[in-house]
Amino acid sequence: MRPSYEQLEERLRFAHARLAEMSGANLTADIKAAAGLSRQQARVLAILYSSPGTVSVGLIWTETMQQNNGDGPTLEAVKVRVSQIRKCLRDLGVCPSIVNEWGFGYRLTDEARGWLAERLARRAAA
Repeated sequence: MRPSYEQLEERLRFAHARLAEMSGANLTADIKAAAGLSRQQARVLAILYSSPGTVSVGLIWTETMQQNNGDGPTLEAVKVRVSQIRKCLRDLGVCPSIVNEWGFGYRLTDEARGWLAERLARRAAA
């Protein structure tokens, strides 16, 4: 079965984000410190931050929760992590932060992206 155009586009966006991480920027650690999130929450937010559009629930699950043998929590765990991230960002004054694209996945709002970019820039300058 051939992947759809949207799936290929998503893979390309994710590969671009991974390349950026491997080139020296440890985005997950920076986001964890900047927003006070757990490692897994920071990884989810890093994936959303690195992708300009919507990221599928499946991709988030695969990259943050799937174990090497293919096991892991259910896809419902992604919803829980996103809910936790939303609450944390709301407590920091960022609302709305993550939008649910019904039937596909999640997208970081421009407001949240700008807030996070500012926090990461301040952290890099320190």
